[in-house]
Amino acid sequence: LVILAIWLLSGWFIRDFYGAEYLDAVAPTLLLSVGAMCAVLSSVMDRFIIKYNGYRYLVKKTFVVLLICVASSLILVPYFGLNGAAMSVVLTEFLSFSLLNYFFPAQPVMRIHQIFINPRKLWLLFNNIKTSDSKESLS
Repeated sequence: LVILAIWLLSGWFIRDFYGAEYLDAVAPTLLLSVGAMCAVLSSVMDRFIIKYNGYRYLVKKTFVVLLICVASSLILVPYFGLNGAAMSVVLTEFLSFSLLNYFFPAQPVMRIHQIFINPRKLWLLFNNIKTSDSKESLS
């Protein structure tokens, strides 16, 4: 809903507060709001990994995220400028949230991502985590 609000209001807000010459900032604003959503979801997934003592995995994942960020910035920024930088953020955060978490063997990351789609299961998941510290709380 927040991204929808940003999509609907960002053009008006930027035009009225900064002027029409800054309307080129609308596209990066939208991209960065999607990137921020992926960053929040990545942080949630990192907490699940920490719950399963995946500190070593998170160090390795952080290094891979750094390499992806540098590579995508070097490729996208020269071609797309500010929009390329925003695309690089979205790509990096999305991969950090999804694909790079699938390699952590001690937890069912794919099932957790499927739970994010179903609000009822998400509610049950958070209630189970508050009441139980066992790994079975995700099943």
